[in-house]
Amino acid sequence: MILHLHFLMLGWLLAGLTPTDPNLVPDDFLSVTCPDEDACYLLEASGELFASADGGLTLQARSQLESLAPKVLFTGTLHGWMISRGRLWRSRDGGRRFEALAQPDGRAIADICRDEAGRLVLATADGWLYRHVEDARFRQEGPKISGGIRQIAMASDGSRLAIANDGSLLLRRLGEKAWSHSRPLPRGVLGAAWLARGALVATGCKRQVRFSKDLGKTWQAARVDEKSAQPGPAICLWPASEEAWGHALLLGAPGKLGLLSDQGNLRWIDTGHKRIWRAAARHGQEILLVGDGGARGVLRRRGHDFVFKALGKVGASFVAVGTLGKKKAYRANAEGLLEWSEDKGLSWTPSKAPESCRQLQFVNAKRGFALAGTGQLYGTVDGGQNWKELVRWDDLFMKDMYFLDARYGWVVGSSGAVARTKDGGVNWTLDRADFDRDFLAVRFFDRRRGWAVGEKQAVFSSVDGGRTWSQKLRGRGSLRALALLSPKRVFVAGDQGLVMETKDAGKTWQPRSAPTDRALMDLIFVDDLRGMVVGSEGRAYVTADGGETWHRLRGLATRARFTRAACFAGSSHCLLGAERGWMLAGNPFQQERP
Repeated sequence: MILHLHFLMLGWLLAGLTPTDPNLVPDDFLSVTCPDEDACYLLEASGELFASADGGLTLQARSQLESLAPKVLFTGTLHGWMISRGRLWRSRDGGRRFEALAQPDGRAIADICRDEAGRLVLATADGWLYRHVEDARFRQEGPKISGGIRQIAMASDGSRLAIANDGSLLLRRLGEKAWSHSRPLPRGVLGAAWLARGALVATGCKRQVRFSKDLGKTWQAARVDEKSAQPGPAICLWPASEEAWGHALLLGAPGKLGLLSDQGNLRWIDTGHKRIWRAAARHGQEILLVGDGGARGVLRRRGHDFVFKALGKVGASFVAVGTLGKKKAYRANAEGLLEWSEDKGLSWTPSKAPESCRQLQFVNAKRGFALAGTGQLYGTVDGGQNWKELVRWDDLFMKDMYFLDARYGWVVGSSGAVARTKDGGVNWTLDRADFDRDFLAVRFFDRRRGWAVGEKQAVFSSVDGGRTWSQKLRGRGSLRALALLSPKRVFVAGDQGLVMETKDAGKTWQPRSAPTDRALMDLIFVDDLRGMVVGSEGRAYVTADGGETWHRLRGLATRARFTRAACFAGSSHCLLGAERGWMLAGNPFQQERP
């Protein structure tokens, strides 16, 4: 029996939003396969499959799986296989559609690989091996393996097979029926791979690497090249499924790749960032690598050396997203990159922001302010080309700021601290609300009336420009965002999907919670009825009835946390910024309700 898998083929258009950087992927890549030089397929954690015709440099979304799929393997340009929740799926059109196959004898699939003829080999979680025969038929291979199967590794010529199960390795030569048992690591084997001339490598946690030249009878520790810096000791390593020029490629170390020769010599290569590489595949004369945060890179060999090159863009989380007028926008990330757009987010021009920036706001195209996590507030008068420190709070941890215009601004932070300025940050007055925890967000409606929210579900308001504050709400959890629709009508949002509204300046509150138990990070309204909240695990919700009901935006296909949202004046066109440099632009309110 063949079951068909349903895809979200409308993709981003279903939500009325499109990515501003199509070749940037926010989620972790889990698997990669390159059946030939003209096609590679990359699978990321939210279940989206990408195709690349240029070795991973540019990506094209092929299909969206409804559930998590940990591995994809193509045996040809059009013919591919995928594991999802123990089931096997097949594509015969280059990954555009997949169909679920009946599981061999009803067993859950643990791993897949190719044999020397390119045929698929299955390993089931309860210890059985199957080889693909034709169409949807599989032939059982050998007796059951006690202890189950975690991973299978086959030599490139198909002459040897290794199975990691229950902390040990099972090894077999081609034509033999009996398995030999080996235990190379005292704390258990995480993965295994074959090298040239029958050498075998086994890896585990705490940076354990062992190799054997006699089919697992004896094991030796890898000899580390003294010229290469080792990763930290508290890491787990696993080998890529394909060798790299006679070397085992070791993954799992943040910002590093390990290369182990068949003589047991291990060298480490620095890849330039702290993301973990998850999988690799041979693509022509290169090795294509994929990892956390959509990271992609290629490894090349030059003589006796190995050269790594990053592909595409690996972004940092957005700490600020803002709009000025009907088309101009800005965004800033945690690594100090400020960018400007003149076309509603379609294209971006780089500038710069202060390092360790945690919040940034422009009141016009030239005048802006940036709050650093190290306690400084900076100002710019030339659109971010140059920044000047305005003030430093050494004994306070400031969390958020808001400037009404180029003169009036407020900064809030630890232990109820509120700093205010009337001259664009030249002089500051520091006040404290009667609050022993941290404020997390602040907004002012005009020069007198403002609101601040924070930990302990605290809501405070001021009617004298921030000199004094009165508490309006208190509870459990944290509030992280607020929107002022009028001096009396205010929305607040925070942990566990909480949204609250007051229409009488805080005398009474009504729950308007979104249908989620995840934290909400930002809140915005474009008019009295239409609003949006964004938050963890790629969740975004919109309302068209003033917060009475919220509907989740579908088709976003990401687990990255949305951190900031902004909409253009007099428009429904919005920008949603997320972790790892991911941004969506468009009209989120055009999606039809389910």
